[in-house]
Amino acid sequence: MNKPGDILKKFRLLRNFNQTVLSKGIISRPAYSKIENNWQEPNYEILTALLARLNYEITDFWRELNRDNVVDQCYKLFLKGLEGDLTEQEARNLIQVLEDSKFLSNRHYHLYGMTKSYLHNSFPSIISSLEDSDKEYFRTYINSLKNSYSLYDLKIIGDFATHVLPYSEIKKLYNRLPEFSPYDYAEDTQLYRTQIHKIYNNICDIAVLENDLELASELLVKHKKFAKVHSDLRYLLYIQINEAMILFKKSGNICDLDKLKEVAKIFNQIGDIKTSEAVLYQYNSYVGEDTYKPDSAITHDF
Repeated sequence: MNKPGDILKKFRLLRNFNQTVLSKGIISRPAYSKIENNWQEPNYEILTALLARLNYEITDFWRELNRDNVVDQCYKLFLKGLEGDLTEQEARNLIQVLEDSKFLSNRHYHLYGMTKSYLHNSFPSIISSLEDSDKEYFRTYINSLKNSYSLYDLKIIGDFATHVLPYSEIKKLYNRLPEFSPYDYAEDTQLYRTQIHKIYNNICDIAVLENDLELASELLVKHKKFAKVHSDLRYLLYIQINEAMILFKKSGNICDLDKLKEVAKIFNQIGDIKTSEAVLYQYNSYVGEDTYKPDSAITHDF
């Protein structure tokens, strides 16, 4: 793994700064020299100030710090698998490394769970689907959370809560979640906003399925408010799906589901055929052309 001092030195040399210019007004040059030589680590305030002077974001620093670690290498293979370019040997290597390291941190177990969820269908004889023990791990962890949530906590909630918790526990989880401000995390919002979109959308979808239209409507209002600040095409389309479903459930008018066909067409036009087919499946299941199976519906599908 790269060390903080090595990364700062690399960034400093790329910007043609000497140590005196970089550290001036932030930290003494001798103290900075100790950081760059990895004799001590900078606190967050000093690190962000140094990076700002170098015109780098904290995300640039973390990306460089994690460039050569096991999770980063596994994540690259995971993405390769999503694209359909992963070989069988790479799939074996990937799941073996994740099996061996899954308990090291949330980041490891999250990627382990995502790999089994997304790549099982491509490599059924190599990568198993989520087992009951995996689901129980996520369920226990999610139910233990309260008051303070890290970004990785939000990732686990967004990606797994609606798959591993019964509805009664999903409602309890929702009631103890904080109010998610669209202005949190300032510029470094990508991971945060994606997970909040997922949390609002997936819980709303489950509430619709459970005919809990009061909670579904409440979530839809919050999701729309969040999306005004953090607009995202995929989740704007999901909002339209949930809005149409709530309207249909309240009115019983099948015409209220026509929006799903429009949304499916948009997903098809942007090349997301899988999601387009899932939306059409959801439409057909409600108009009586298919038997509804939750695991095949849009936000239940990994």
